[in-house]
Amino acid sequence: MKKERSHKLLIVAVVLILSLSITAGIVAWSAKNQRDRNIEHAGYILESEANKIQYSIDSRLMKLEILEMMVLDHNGGTASFENIAGRLYEGDPSLRSLQLAPGGNVTHVYPVEGNEEAYGDIFSDPDRREEAEYARNTGNMTLAGPFELYQGGLGVVVRRPIYLEAEDGGKKFWGFAIAVMDVPEIFDKADLGELSREGYLYQITRLTEDGENQIIVENGKAMPSDAVEFDIQVPGSVWTLSIVPEKGWLPWRDVFVMGGLGLVINLLIALTAYYFITAEGQKKTLKHLANTDPLTGLYNERFLGNALKKLGAEREPFGLLFLDLNKFKDINDTHGHDIGDKVLTSTAQRIQGCLSGDDMVFRVGGDEFSAIIIGEHSAAFYQTLLRQIQKAIEQPLDIDGMTLCFGISCGWARYPEDCQDIERLLKAADQKMYEQKHRL
Repeated sequence: MKKERSHKLLIVAVVLILSLSITAGIVAWSAKNQRDRNIEHAGYILESEANKIQYSIDSRLMKLEILEMMVLDHNGGTASFENIAGRLYEGDPSLRSLQLAPGGNVTHVYPVEGNEEAYGDIFSDPDRREEAEYARNTGNMTLAGPFELYQGGLGVVVRRPIYLEAEDGGKKFWGFAIAVMDVPEIFDKADLGELSREGYLYQITRLTEDGENQIIVENGKAMPSDAVEFDIQVPGSVWTLSIVPEKGWLPWRDVFVMGGLGLVINLLIALTAYYFITAEGQKKTLKHLANTDPLTGLYNERFLGNALKKLGAEREPFGLLFLDLNKFKDINDTHGHDIGDKVLTSTAQRIQGCLSGDDMVFRVGGDEFSAIIIGEHSAAFYQTLLRQIQKAIEQPLDIDGMTLCFGISCGWARYPEDCQDIERLLKAADQKMYEQKHRL
């Protein structure tokens, strides 16, 4: 009897030891996979946030390009500065001021109040001369800071050199378009607070000329060494976004709780969670595939139709753009479809770079694109926007050792100003686009 009991206890002990070993192995494996998944997930979030920050910065830099276009259009004249700067300044919480500096001497500031100390010759200021000379001599836009501004507060100063055509056909330095922006307001479109709400510590840093790591903005204590990082390109420098979960990549309490559960329960929970995660992921993947163009990643024609129906039903004002690449067939026929695909991908990125965060871009055909511009805007706004898109598309594109140049035809119509019927709106925008194409 005792021998049988001892045998049973031995079997129970062996089963218990085996179960504990298997459970320990499963816990260790699950913990490693969970940590890897958390890091991978953080990588997606990191890249997404970095892209939002990049857009938040680039969209502000576009304002200087608009000021440059004004100066060029008026052959160095600045009479429209107050009007254009006022429109660019309005509604942007990050802008401290917009300035023009003909010959390097700041003579135009908007708004003036609170920025009186901005006036003066940049090249005679020892704190600004070196960077200004670099921008003038190289033609490169520069971003200085962040540092304490003369007007108070932390900010950055962006200088875009402007050149006019000289009589000999070359370029002559006209001066600078300048934007002074507040930090951290410059990151407003990125909504860094979302990282905090998701439980992440974050930092944006830059390496100073002295080799020190300057913290531009952060939401907590010192950043651990195992944070994941992503570089953000700014004129003349690189900023780095770092994130890490506040509780670490793998909270150990969860591991202990998981290890305390029985082998069967752990397996059931893991299988059930895996099933739901997989099913939800497949659902999202299928939805994504149904609504996007696989080559460019843009929304497709199906999603365009749904978006137009929704906006029309809600009677929300918007503008519709139709865009068609010029002579794209020649590129395909001459260089092949692989090069053509790269042209389409680059075109999609350049169009997106000209639009705001609420706007949507679609690929609706082989070389045809469309965009929905949310909100009510003037005809002048659309004319300026189309010029920006055309200018962006016309920039030479280097592909596989070749430099390709191409253009794009654009048409637009507004709802409800131009058409209150979606079908007529589509036809109106399409007609304008083809009218422009036929004029080529």
